[in-house]
Amino acid sequence: FLHASPLHILGNMLFLWLFGGPLEGRLRPLKFLAVYFAAGLAGTVLQDLVWGSLHPDAPCLGASGAIMGLAGAYLYTFPYSVMCVFYWFGFFWRGVFDIQARWVVIFYISQDVIFGALLNSRDGVGHFAHIGGFGFGVLGVFVLRVRRDAEEVSQVQAVMAEMKDYSMLSLGELATLLEHPTEDMNLVLTYCEKTPLRTEPAYAQHVLSLLQLSMPQLMAHADPDRVADSLLGIPVRYGGVPLVVYLRLASRLEALTSNTRAVHLYRRIYDLAPTSPDCEMALFRMARVLEKAFNDRAQAAAVYNEMLRLFPYGDMAPQARAAIGMR
Repeated sequence: FLHASPLHILGNMLFLWLFGGPLEGRLRPLKFLAVYFAAGLAGTVLQDLVWGSLHPDAPCLGASGAIMGLAGAYLYTFPYSVMCVFYWFGFFWRGVFDIQARWVVIFYISQDVIFGALLNSRDGVGHFAHIGGFGFGVLGVFVLRVRRDAEEVSQVQAVMAEMKDYSMLSLGELATLLEHPTEDMNLVLTYCEKTPLRTEPAYAQHVLSLLQLSMPQLMAHADPDRVADSLLGIPVRYGGVPLVVYLRLASRLEALTSNTRAVHLYRRIYDLAPTSPDCEMALFRMARVLEKAFNDRAQAAAVYNEMLRLFPYGDMAPQARAAIGMR
């Protein structure tokens, strides 16, 4: 954690900013920290073996080995991601250009290999610490079997970085981003909203599987109105998610006064499994919403009567009869 100068630490922090965020997102914090500190240790050991053995009194400090470990891990994990590079030569020759991250990392590690061999750290830079950290970073994520982004995924992510809006991507581009598990529920819902569910059976089955897999995160983090629309967009003939999900989601929508969607979700339970125990509760709640929120007593009575026909001795039957009897 010690550095020789402000420029030293600023350079390391620049690389940490460039490579650290995406890597921590992919590895998660514990694995990220393990790779970071282990790469720093590996870099220090190599520097000590090559340079320190000949100059035991020479200090070796800084986080550069750990930082180059992140660069190596980034090279393995996101080789095709695009970076914007700023350059300058004197006052007039300066500008920016885009280049794949692998070439940026290879450029810097090549400098360490060349200068390390020619100067043997006489320039005051721990080139072998960089090389050791870099090597461990690549090896570490390989051993951990960290998922590697294909070129197609990186291209779509580059487009997304420019647009900042998933709705601007094509269905194929969204599908590319969903080839691997994601925690971005906005991506999941945008894909569901763009998919032609009612005309393409294969798409409907895929969206249903995707929603079933993502439902815990969707219920915890996503907009309930969008989740409801995605569920309701799947034709009944293809099935649905567990019935309790519809009940929980509809109850949440009632609390948000999104009553029309709540009614449709209750109706979906009836369409999917009219004789299931959950259907009794769905019909009862549906009738209550029609009665209380929409003041449609005739429609509410029809739903109560259908519930009593299916569940004449159910738990909610007395309350349904009382509601009908009040009129």
